[in-house]
Order: sequence, then C-alpha cells, then structure tokens
Amino acid sequence: MAGLARNWNTQGAIKAQGPGIFKELIAPHAAARLILALAASADEAIAIIPCLLLYWRRQNALCLIVSHSPHGQGLRVLTMKIAVSIDVEEEGLFSGRYPRQPSGVSNVSHLERIGFVSREFGFPLTLLATYPVLNDASCVEILHSWKCGLGAEIGAHLHPWNTPPFDPVPRVEPVPAAAMAPELLSAKIGTLADVLRRRFESTPRSFRMGRFDFDPALADILRQRGFFVDCSMVPLRRVAEGPDHFMVPPDPFRLELRGSDSAIVEVPLTLVPLSRSASRNLYLLARKMHRKRADRVLSAYRYIAALGIQPAWFPLASMKAAVLLHRRRGGRVLHMFLHSSELAPGATPRFRDESAVLGLVAKVRAFLGWLVNTVPVRGVTLSRLYGSYNPVPRVCSQDEAHR
Repeated sequence: MAGLARNWNTQGAIKAQGPGIFKELIAPHAAARLILALAASADEAIAIIPCLLLYWRRQNALCLIVSHSPHGQGLRVLTMKIAVSIDVEEEGLFSGRYPRQPSGVSNVSHLERIGFVSREFGFPLTLLATYPVLNDASCVEILHSWKCGLGAEIGAHLHPWNTPPFDPVPRVEPVPAAAMAPELLSAKIGTLADVLRRRFESTPRSFRMGRFDFDPALADILRQRGFFVDCSMVPLRRVAEGPDHFMVPPDPFRLELRGSDSAIVEVPLTLVPLSRSASRNLYLLARKMHRKRADRVLSAYRYIAALGIQPAWFPLASMKAAVLLHRRRGGRVLHMFLHSSELAPGATPRFRDESAVLGLVAKVRAFLGWLVNTVPVRGVTLSRLYGSYNPVPRVCSQDEAHR
C-alpha cells in the first residue's frame, strides 16, 4: 500500500481497488467499516473532501489517520515527521547563574551517546549551538563530524548573557528578550549567525532563544538575519513576567511578518493537553484572575494535565501517550529536544551521575524503537520543515500566536 512506512506493522490491512473505490477493510472496528462504507458511496464528495478515518489498534491503542487520494493512489496512511533538536551549549546552567564567561564546554563530546538516533533510526539531528561552543575548536570539529557524517543541521541557540555585543549598562542577568533593545538583540543574533557562517560556510536557518524566551519582535529580526525556522515556543507554558505560549498549537505554524509577504515557521516542542477544552477554558478563566494567581495556575498546568515527548521532562509512558493523542487529533509533526549538558554526568543538577545519564539515553532509545514500530514516521531537520511542510491552511499573526 502506497505511503505505508516499511517499519510499520499492523494486524489490520486496508485494500483499495481503483481510484475512489474502497474494496475491503480488514479490521475489527465496526465504526471504521461504517466510515469506509459511507465514503465509498459518495465518490464525488471524496474527490473534493478527504475522508479521515480513525482506527484504534487494540494492542496498543494506535490511532491511524488514513486519507483518500483522488489521484489514483487509493488509501494512504499519513506519515508523521519527527525533528530531534539539541541545544549544544556550555556547562554551568540550571544553577541560577548566568556568567559571561562559561565554566566549560566539555559536555559537547558526550553527544556521541545519542549517535544511534541517526545511525540506527535514520533521524538527522538539528544541533543548535551557542556562542561559547562555536568559539571552541574541538566543539566545532565535533559539530562538523555530525554535519558531514550524519547529516545533522547546525543552527543557532542564543544565550544573550554571553553573546556579544553587551549592554554598556550592567543589568541583572538573564535580561528578558522583551526588555532588551531591539537593536541590541538583533546585533547579538547577527554575531551568532556570522560565527556559524564562518565556521560552517553556510547560512544558519534554524534558531532557538535561550530559556525559550521568544518575544514577538524576534520574528522580524530572525528573517532579516536569514533564519527560516524558530523553535523557541513550548505549548502550555506560561512564565510569570515572561512569555505566554499557553495556547500555542503543538504542530508547526507560520508567523506572519509585519509589512512583508514572507514568514517564519514556528516549530513548537511537542506538548499536548489531556483535554483541549479544559486547557482552553482554564486559560479563559485565568484571564479573569489576578495576574500572579493566573501565572501560578497556568504555570502548573503542564506538569499535571499535559503529555509530551521530551525525555528529560516526561516518563516513557507519557511520551508514548503524547504521540498517540497528538496523532489522533490530526498532528503531523513531532518535535523532541534535549540539552547537550544532560548527556554529561554532573553537568546538570538532574543528571548528576552516569546511571542517570544512561537512564535518559535508554529512554530515548526505547521511545524511538517504539515509535518506528507504531506509526509511519520520517526524520527531518528543522529547516526542512520550512519548505516541505505546509503547517496550517492559514497564517497566524504574531499577536495571535501569543494570545
């Protein structure tokens, strides 16, 4: 059957005979047979409106989204895309301190621990590097090996507190992007982009702001600096006195640029609410609360009523459930991320020793092994999503994405 990933297996099989005619559905689900029966009797409508079928496999509650193609290919199972991004950064973070001179970048050598993501599963990584990493010769050599040997994309990860130029007026770090002069923020991004261009002889296209501190002004700056994709937003995340991305959708969308026909594609991390209506209603209710109380309520939500595929944040069972729920709701892209420092024992408070790091790596391997045997999936770098993925049928404005 066309469009079915070779590594996907299922007990049910769907056979089609000729364009627009559903011949047989071998599956135990009566509702699925009914959907196909109705679609087969409305051939003219099918040619215009795709027939979407939800079919739950009993063994693992897999939700398959099946679309009808009017161009003679019959039924096809939609293949999801997965982007795996790594913040390749210095040590000393997660401590509440933001020094201009970092303590070191030795953790970058531990990227080899997840080499299997590309070698065994065929998923290319997107490595988003900070300024201190790009100014270390050994780190640059490691990144080159990933790019040339494993097809990794090298993008930008901005830590404003250690990327020049610096504000002549000392301020307590980290300074939020919204509080930074646009000219200074643009200059810092320009510094990072220039270093990447010199080190890898190509213009970086993907970007993530440190601490997921995306400000609407960033979109215009990024496009001016040659970036196509941003990945600084986390759905269901609200920060007191900071970004509000609570209602950001989990699939990519376009950020409209003011006064321009071009756009930045936003690729959020994959986090989904257990109940979309509950999250919407809570957000509306929070708008009527005192600001501090609303911040506390919304900040806690993703820890108690959300699922995600971030291995440092969620247990394996939650990661699997997030995929199934996202796919059931029509999601087409998965985005998983890690910090490079999480792969080095003792570089972060949460992964203090070798056993903790090995547990994290084992979780990543187990999740990807489950994923490729459960849903049709293809690995992509972040910049490939700009041209190859049509995120939504409309364009979101910057203000709309931050409501």
